[in-house]
Amino acid sequence: MGTAASISLSAVRTAPCGRGSLSTIQRGRPWPLGSSLTSGGVNFSLAAPAANRVELLLFADGDAPQPERIIDLGPEHRSGDYWHVEVEGLRAGACYGYRVFGPLEPGGHGFRPAKVVLDPCARAISGWGVYRRAAATGASPNTDCCLKAVVCERDAFDFNAHPRPRHPWNRTVIYELHVGGFTRRSDSGVAPERRGTLRGVIDNFLICRIWGSQRSNCCRSRPLIPRTLRSVATTFGDTAP
Repeated sequence: MGTAASISLSAVRTAPCGRGSLSTIQRGRPWPLGSSLTSGGVNFSLAAPAANRVELLLFADGDAPQPERIIDLGPEHRSGDYWHVEVEGLRAGACYGYRVFGPLEPGGHGFRPAKVVLDPCARAISGWGVYRRAAATGASPNTDCCLKAVVCERDAFDFNAHPRPRHPWNRTVIYELHVGGFTRRSDSGVAPERRGTLRGVIDNFLICRIWGSQRSNCCRSRPLIPRTLRSVATTFGDTAP
């Protein structure tokens, strides 16, 4: 893979990217946040109110050491706190990240544009095979070992077909379920490849319903998202269970 080339947003270029073909760069729209499929490609939107410039990096796959294309987002692609762009020809499965530019305050707080950062609204994450947590700090680039967001379909959910139970708080009894531990044991009745996963909980959901009918009327699952440390409080990728 050659050196990544910058793409001017005012120009039309054709180049390979991910699983699609990058053809035309449009202004895009600020909502919804994250990446979303459009009729012609993918819309990207990132909230970065203190930034003065953003780059969108498109990778061939999650383990790629360098981006295939870098798209520079200028002021014309900003709406208030949001930076956005639509890349026509891109499809689901494309991997991407951002570089965000802005002031660096004394003491090291602020922006480090050498770092590729993960979309906080990513619905799937790739690059675990090359990821190095330690490279996320300091001044050196982390492009060759960063996590990448993955463009995904956004399935519509009919909230009217699944109404909330509306239990009053004074009658709510919460059962806290640890997703990793709930089906990890060999006697959980779940296939080995699904133990300790969300799919394992679905397979064993009858137990949840039995327990709920006897002891509780609310189930809270944790943790559902990646963690940088053992503490549940230090999480990232909150929209990518």
